[in-house]
Amino acid sequence: MEAKLIRVENMINVPVHTLTFLDYDEETVLNTVSVYDWEVAVAPSDPTREWYTFTGRSPEFSDSAKVYADAVYVAEYTED
Repeated sequence: MEAKLIRVENMINVPVHTLTFLDYDEETVLNTVSVYDWEVAVAPSDPTREWYTFTGRSPEFSDSAKVYADAVYVAEYTED
């Protein structure tokens, strides 16, 4: 995925990155988030799946990490 550029104050181009959150099947899009270069992103609410417990995302996602590229995260579950 290619980063988009937007124009902000002082006429500076700042890349915008897209974070895509997929469900376990790697096809169902749960959410997409657009984030400015080097900003911190917040993950959407944890997904739910009947008979399973959400355990995280792959690759690991951190709400405190700065974003510097587009990324795709896949929900992981364990069976109840």
